[in-house]
Amino acid sequence: MHPVWQAAPAWFVELKLLQEPRMDYVRYSFEFWECYDGYELSIKQVVQQETGAAQGPAQTAERKTHVLQWGDTLWGLARANGLTLSQLLALNPQIRNPNIYYVGDVIYLS
Repeated sequence: MHPVWQAAPAWFVELKLLQEPRMDYVRYSFEFWECYDGYELSIKQVVQQETGAAQGPAQTAERKTHVLQWGDTLWGLARANGLTLSQLLALNPQIRNPNIYYVGDVIYLS
């Protein structure tokens, strides 16, 4: 991963053999489709807000999150936190397809 470029989900779509393979050479082409939803074209500074500070008359509650690790499933994460999968997906509208998620994704639990 490049230190400045943002990661974007990509789907491998096609692999074409362009000529008969030789012992030392194979010529092919491939195609990926990338999803740029939410992709920023400029560098954005991330500033973490202090928690617990009152903002106006009401205090904002901090959302509980989980960063997905290898082997995590949305169903298992929901179950471990006393939620149904439907409730977890309702808390995470950024998940358009519950079958596609990645290590490092931030999942909201509250």
